[in-house]
Amino acid sequence: MTLKIKTAEGRVYEPNPSQRKFHETDARYRLFSSSFGGGKTFAGCVEVVKLSVMYPGNRILVGRLTTPAWRETTWRRLFEALPRELIRDYRKSEKRIVLKNSSEIMGAAFDKPIKLGSLELGGYLLDEAVEFPQNIVRMLNGRLRWAKVPKRYGMLLSNPADEEHYLYDDYIGKPKPNHAAVLGSLEDNRDHLPEDYVEELEGWKETDPEYYQRYVLGEWCAFEGRVFKNYGRRTHVLEPDEIPDIVETWVGMDFGFTDPTAIIVIGVCKDWDTYALEEFYQTGTTTDDWLRVLEGMKRRWNFRKVYADPSGAGYIETLRREGVPIEKANNDVALRIMVTRRRLATRKDTGEPGHFISSRCPNLIKETGNYRYDPRRPEKPLKTNDHAVDAQGYALVGIDQRLRRGNSSTGRATKPNPRTYQARRRSVL
Repeated sequence: MTLKIKTAEGRVYEPNPSQRKFHETDARYRLFSSSFGGGKTFAGCVEVVKLSVMYPGNRILVGRLTTPAWRETTWRRLFEALPRELIRDYRKSEKRIVLKNSSEIMGAAFDKPIKLGSLELGGYLLDEAVEFPQNIVRMLNGRLRWAKVPKRYGMLLSNPADEEHYLYDDYIGKPKPNHAAVLGSLEDNRDHLPEDYVEELEGWKETDPEYYQRYVLGEWCAFEGRVFKNYGRRTHVLEPDEIPDIVETWVGMDFGFTDPTAIIVIGVCKDWDTYALEEFYQTGTTTDDWLRVLEGMKRRWNFRKVYADPSGAGYIETLRREGVPIEKANNDVALRIMVTRRRLATRKDTGEPGHFISSRCPNLIKETGNYRYDPRRPEKPLKTNDHAVDAQGYALVGIDQRLRRGNSSTGRATKPNPRTYQARRRSVL
């Protein structure tokens, strides 16, 4: 079935080659992976409209990991794809659209716990699926049981990542039954993009060949020049219920406004292993926002101290006056890298790494894998997409220095005391 969809500018939707292939794919689970500007989100929204019209009484969930990204990109694009004459009712507070044929389109962001109860779905669409923990995708797969439609679909949209990602395993490397991937590139959609945008991205072929390979050609690949070569998703990323009891917690913070502010909670267990437990990662925030976030983290984790970006001395003083236990972090980049790399390494006594990252920290997971040295200055990391990595590093160095100070009479590190802190676990859902 084809629909004539008009964008907000009045342009009739004419799918590019990879978009058309996505619409024609009938696999129960399908991934549309493409470059920057490849037209993934709009194609996914058109497919939601198509399935809602094709099967009256359908029920489809449209989601993204964080509320700001869901509201400003995915949900906005859905309204560009959805003809107004199809809508019976829009319940904004419920994030629910009801069509005249009784189909429902529900919006959802997963950065806060969601109570889905016994919800049954005829389909779901997750935008930027590479950010989602695997357990959320599995949970939604278990909801595809809406009996009022003859077919049910799980649809994922994503930029490429590295070949260790579960999406690569499930859809590209060794596809599971009823799983299919459509791979697109910038070239597929260049006729719908500004010329200067295309020229800039194509310039990466000379200035940043690895970014060009992944985000222009749309290929799943690992970056060369990675700072943390001993990091791997399969080894270091855990689901929340796999994390052992935590006996004390600390926080790392990297300030931003145009760039994201990143706040990472680091937990220490009784054998000194560390775990990134929770992240805050958002642009356009102020000290009032940070104070609210830190107060919530204090209630949940009872952290001991915040190690913050020392370049934000004024911010640190403001937060300290409000009662936040905060101090300037060590700003030695090489030290942060050394300490993080050492913790990521496999320990001889256990055969396991000394540091893990919860799936609740998608930006930290992505940045840790993508953090690279500048090819023009091989001793310096690139200062881009490093905010969560920096916040993590501030906390790990602070924890490391505290442990190494230890007992001044023996020179030995002092382990955290499990009796001092309540062990706690948190689940993403």
